[in-house]
Amino acid sequence: MFAATNLYGQTSLSENELAVKSREIKKEGLLLYRLEKASWKGTDLFIEKYSMPIGVGGYFSYPIGNKTRFVFVSNEDDPKIMFSADYDSTFSKETVESNNERRSLSSLEKEYFFLRRKVRDSIVNCPIVKWYQNTNFNIVPIIEKDRHIAYIMTGSKDNGTVYFGNDYLVIFDKNNKIELINKLHEGLIPIDVRPEHLSDSTIGCIHNHLPYYSSFITPTDICTSMLYQYNKNIKQISIVSNKYVSIWNSETTGLVIVPLRRDTKKD
Repeated sequence: MFAATNLYGQTSLSENELAVKSREIKKEGLLLYRLEKASWKGTDLFIEKYSMPIGVGGYFSYPIGNKTRFVFVSNEDDPKIMFSADYDSTFSKETVESNNERRSLSSLEKEYFFLRRKVRDSIVNCPIVKWYQNTNFNIVPIIEKDRHIAYIMTGSKDNGTVYFGNDYLVIFDKNNKIELINKLHEGLIPIDVRPEHLSDSTIGCIHNHLPYYSSFITPTDICTSMLYQYNKNIKQISIVSNKYVSIWNSETTGLVIVPLRRDTKKD
C-alpha cells in the first residue's frame, strides 16, 4: 500500500498537544540523525582505512547502549559483518572503536539487514517513489519494541546541493511485511550551498509543506539540517504548512511549532 497522507493529523491542536507533538518529532529527528551520521562517518572511516569497499551487500547503523554501531555487510549467500564502528555522541575519530574481523550477524543485525534489503528491493518499481538525477537513496531502518520502520532519504551526489524532500516512511507489520509506504513531501527541494551563493549571514532555509502532507516539520527535515549544519551552514530551517510554522535550530536542537496566523481582514 502506498500513501501521501498527513501522518500527524489535520485537526488543530492545543498548546499542550503541540508541545507533545514537538517532543515526538524532535526525538524521532534526532534518532534519525544519529543513525545517518554514524553511517556517514563509518563509511568514510572504512574507505580511509581499507580503500573502497569490495563485495559489500549493504550497511546500516543501530543504537547499542549510549553508542551507535555502523556495520558493512558482505554480499554473500550467508552475509557476514565485514567492518563495524562504534561511535559515541561526538562521532569523533579519536573515540571511535572499529573492527574489521569478519563475523556472523547477530539476530538483531539480521533483522536490520533484512528490513533494509526489503525496502531497497521494494522501491525499484514503487509507483510513488521518484528517482532524480545526481541523487541516491539512503535507507535507514529503525527497530524498536513496538514498531519496525524505515526512512528513505534522498542524498546528493553534488557537493554544492543539499536536498530536502523526496523522502518516505516505510511501515512494517508484525510479520515484517511492508504495510505502508508514506510519501513525506510532494517533491524534491534543492538548496544551493555553493560558497559563492552563501553569505556570512546565512543561517538556514525555509520551505513549504503542501496540504495532504505533514502539517509540521518532519524527522527527515530535522535530520538533513543536523547533517549539514556546519559544513553547509544550514543551522536553522523553517517549515510553513497551511496551519503551522515549525522552526528548528540545529545548534540548540530546539523546535518551536506555532499556529499559522492568517489576516482575515478585507479592504
